[in-house]
Formats: sequence, structure tokens, C-alpha cells
Amino acid sequence: MSRHHHIPSWAFKLLLLSSAAMWGLGNVVLKGIVGYFDPSWLSGIRFLLAAVLLALLFWPHVRDNLTADHVVVGLLVGVVLFLSYYLNGVGLHTTEASKGSFLISTYTVMVPFVAWALMHNRPSVCDVVAALLCVCGVAVMSLKVGEGVSLGLGDLLILLAAFASALQMTLVARFARGRDMLALTIWQFVSAGVCGLLVGAAGAPFPDLASFGVGEWASFLYLVVFASFLAVVFQNVGLSHVPTAQGSLLLSCECIFGVSCAVAFLGDVITPQMAMGFVLVICGIVVSEGVPALLRRRRLRSEGIVEDE
Repeated sequence: MSRHHHIPSWAFKLLLLSSAAMWGLGNVVLKGIVGYFDPSWLSGIRFLLAAVLLALLFWPHVRDNLTADHVVVGLLVGVVLFLSYYLNGVGLHTTEASKGSFLISTYTVMVPFVAWALMHNRPSVCDVVAALLCVCGVAVMSLKVGEGVSLGLGDLLILLAAFASALQMTLVARFARGRDMLALTIWQFVSAGVCGLLVGAAGAPFPDLASFGVGEWASFLYLVVFASFLAVVFQNVGLSHVPTAQGSLLLSCECIFGVSCAVAFLGDVITPQMAMGFVLVICGIVVSEGVPALLRRRRLRSEGIVEDE
């Protein structure tokens, strides 16, 4: 598809890495306002504002693709998007952040198999090996030595959030063909936002916005504009042009950006354990990206075919 649009595939992969970077910094920014918002209200407000922003910037384009098909598909995927954010937020209230970051990263392993179930795309050996390397890397970075492996309610909720993330990514890739991604994304935002407000209104206290200072408003605006609007748009467009398994691995670089931002802005120290985790994640991406390309070039060369750049 990228050839039809005269855009190289690496550009869409760069969009996915950009999403990972914005989410990585978003994890640090979230610390500034986590005490002010219930996860339901935070999801509802940030996604509805992201929908408004997308409509203001691209309304003529979205209007031209305003069909029942786009609305229905976008609303469906938006419910799954909300579940991934909400369940992760609720789970983090009852489990440690280090364990939570490992558990949510398991979507990397889930994506090829969810795609296999829904799209009949059998995962390759490279996909499986790369996913395992990536999750091992996140585990090395996140888990504390000597921690038990028992799973509490919060841990189980984060695992469900990881499955929802894998399902959302697979659905985006599944429904991208023949549809406009901006039109689909705006309805995802609307659906996720409405779900958040409904769940919040059902029992969660409304956030005390009057108590926000400059730092809290800056953090909130970052979550809306970058960690919600741009990150999800980039993710959806990127996943519509990049194989789902590779896309999920590129997005898993969120853990690298998150730790880097924590070091830069929160004063965290990179330990040998973290460095080892970085190496494993990078190895996973190399296996996913480099090995298939090398094998393809070798096969084409043996057949006397020169691959177009």
C-alpha cells in the first residue's frame, strides 16, 4: 500500500516509533496528574478533546469519508481502545508500576497470535523469536530481583488491558483496507471518550480541575495533544501500512523511551539490569526488521532479481 501512496515503508515505521516515544514520555508526564483523575474520567476527557482536535484540523477530509461503515467500525474499535487504557489505569492502582509495565508489554507477544486468529496471518518464526526477546527485555528492565510471580487482581486487569491493546492493534490493521484512517480514528476517539464519561458518571468522583496548577494543565495538555491525539493517529496510520507483528514490536519501544525520559526528567539511574533490557529489546527489533529483509534480499539475489528501493 505504501508504494501506491509513493511513501516508503520506513516512514510508516517512523510514525510507530514516534507513537512509542510520545507514550514513553506520557508515562512520566502522567505522574504529575495521576492523583487528580480517575482512569475513567481521564480516558473520557482526553479522548473527546482529541476527537475535537482531529475534527478541527481535518474536518473536510473526515466529512468526505463520513459513511456508516466508518462510523460503525470506528465506534467498535474505540470501545476496545477505551478498555485498554481504562483497565491498565485501574490495575496500576493495586500493583507496582514495575510489574505493571512488564505485564502490559505482553501485548507484543499477543499481537501475532490475535492477528492469526482474526486475520489468518500465521506468525513467522522471526515474529515469535522477536516477540519473546522483546518481552524478556521489558521483564529484565521492569521486574525486581526476587519478586514473586503471583498475580493479584490488579495484575490480571493489566493482562486484560494488554489483550485489549493487542486486539485494538489487530482490528486497526484488519479494517484499514479500503477505509480512511483519519475518519476511523475520530470515531475511535468519540467512542473511547463516551465510554470513559459513562463509566466515570456511574460512580467515580469528577476531577477537581480548580486545583490544577500550571504544571498539571501542561501535563494534561500533553496527554491530550501528544499521548492521545498524535500518538493514536500515528499508530493507526502506521499499522495500516506495517505488518501487525512488526508494528507491535516497534510500539514496544515505548519502554525504552519511558525509561530514558524517567532518567532525563525524574533523575532515575540506568542500572546494568536496565541496560541489559535495552539490548534485548533492540535485538528483538533487529530480528523482526533485519532478518526478514536480509532473507528476502538473499532470495531475490539468488533468483537474479534486483529489489526496487
